[in-house]
Amino acid sequence: IYLPLTIYYAWINESPYYKDFIWIMYGYIIKGDQFMSWPLWYLLAMVYTLVMYHYATKHKCSTSTLFLSALILSTFGYVLEYNQNNSICKYIYFLTAGTRNGLFQGYSFFIIGVIIKRQNWIDISETRKFIYLLAAIIIYAIASFLPVTKGVFMYHIACGLLFIFLMNQKVSHYLCPLFVRKLGIWIYFTHMYVVF
Repeated sequence: IYLPLTIYYAWINESPYYKDFIWIMYGYIIKGDQFMSWPLWYLLAMVYTLVMYHYATKHKCSTSTLFLSALILSTFGYVLEYNQNNSICKYIYFLTAGTRNGLFQGYSFFIIGVIIKRQNWIDISETRKFIYLLAAIIIYAIASFLPVTKGVFMYHIACGLLFIFLMNQKVSHYLCPLFVRKLGIWIYFTHMYVVF
């Protein structure tokens, strides 16, 4: 989708072509994005996440083990993110292309979805839906007043609760919801052209 912008950036940035090629390969294989395509980082992250999850299911990891592994990787990712003054953290951060990848953020959010599915939090009562939504709003509000390093896990919890709420919303498949869904997809995948 964003290949034209990738080529355009390689053309105008005045770097040698071999450096552009290396950077583009680094973006496609490790980082998961290119110039003006940062919102698509999760596509490559999902590939690596699925490989890790396949390995976990092959060894019959329990839900608690998956949760613990996601918590550890997510914590490690945020330690790297907010300790750039440390040379070791900075080096690992560069090798892993940040924390928006399948190893840290992508994996942890994927596991939240797996836990929701395994715990069968679909088709819950209206009361529980309201409680989850209210809890998500309260947790998000509290986290917004905290430093990012302290509130980051609260955002994860809020996202999980909000996801449960949305998964339990019954939306009829009439023209308007389908149109809005397709429109949202088109906007998400092309909006960086507008920004450009």
